[in-house]
Amino acid sequence: MRNIYLFNPENDLAIAHGKKRYDAPKPARRLASDMSLLPVWYAQNDANSLILMQCDIPSDYMKDIFDALKISAKWVSEDDYVYSSDDVFIPWGWSPALEDRLEHLCGGKVSMPDLAAYRKLSGRQFAVAILKQMQAKRALDARVKIPVVASSLEDLSNAVESFHSACLMKSPWSGSGKGLLWVRSGWTDSVAAWCNNVLKRQGEVVCEPRYTKLQDFAMEFRVSGTELTFVGYSYFQTDVAGTYRGNLLASDERIEQLLAEYVSTAVLDEARTALMEILSEHLAPHYEGYFGIDMMICDSPEGVFLHPCVELNLRYNMGVVAHVIFERYVASQAVGRYTIWHGIDSTELRAFVSQMKEEHPLVIKDGKIERGFLPLTYIRDESEFMAYCLIGPICRGTPCGCE
Repeated sequence: MRNIYLFNPENDLAIAHGKKRYDAPKPARRLASDMSLLPVWYAQNDANSLILMQCDIPSDYMKDIFDALKISAKWVSEDDYVYSSDDVFIPWGWSPALEDRLEHLCGGKVSMPDLAAYRKLSGRQFAVAILKQMQAKRALDARVKIPVVASSLEDLSNAVESFHSACLMKSPWSGSGKGLLWVRSGWTDSVAAWCNNVLKRQGEVVCEPRYTKLQDFAMEFRVSGTELTFVGYSYFQTDVAGTYRGNLLASDERIEQLLAEYVSTAVLDEARTALMEILSEHLAPHYEGYFGIDMMICDSPEGVFLHPCVELNLRYNMGVVAHVIFERYVASQAVGRYTIWHGIDSTELRAFVSQMKEEHPLVIKDGKIERGFLPLTYIRDESEFMAYCLIGPICRGTPCGCE
């Protein structure tokens, strides 16, 4: 049996589309192609793991580094891949569009999970349901307001008024950091038009209050055979539009210390316990694999508090990647950052890699990275995106604020 990994970051957009025939936007297709090699860093590390590529990459690419880190997974282009009936596909995420892609790749029907259940559980309505259950368990801070899930403009207008005209509209299904509309001046014609468009396409809109965010982070989980386990923390940064920018590479103990500057470990433990009880009942029976719950540390006139369920990412996510990379390949006392970078073109990317390798040479000892720069993906002539790690004392506890 082989485990076949593939990176399909357009998955959330494909779920929102909901149909098998889906043509992702060009930037999403470019990201998927440029970073096809990413699964080599989080795949099960054995000779039975195969990374399915959208392009050709030399078989000896970074061989010295892979040997030093004892990475056994291999890769093959989709053109050269030969399907075997005992192959098990492990994508970034599941969608009807992926089903169509795999059927073409394998020459017929392939085994798929319950995509209808996946769509329901990946919708932002489910995150709202989680908050309601946490509230019922008395595990939700009173300053966290339950978002409104509405199917009419009248209900949405009332929700905006109830949140004092400062709120965030969300489409139920969209890409990470997408499908969002900040409402700053109450219910306006432009807000109504945006909501009406989402209602026509997806039937509902989620409206939630605005918070004063101090820090993003997430708890990562895994379901295996209906058993749910806590994997670890993800301490990350986004830009003002909510787009992912990077992760801290550090131990869970160090991340918990950073979070403890805002909220106690008892608060984190209470939230994790409640989430695991809820998710074990409502999610684990229908889902297999990794997923994450995005959270926020927020400020208020009454003090700092935890928002324990901003989003649910029902798939692999960059926090899982960062966590696995640190646990497997980084020295336990080291700190660093994991970053996705969108450059102008491959010339800029290659110049950056050359400079960083010179300024931060990679040091590996006993199969662990102690410090230095490590590119995680392959740069082709057409590339615009890349992923990399930078590890060492230059990273003073923050993922993107290194001195």
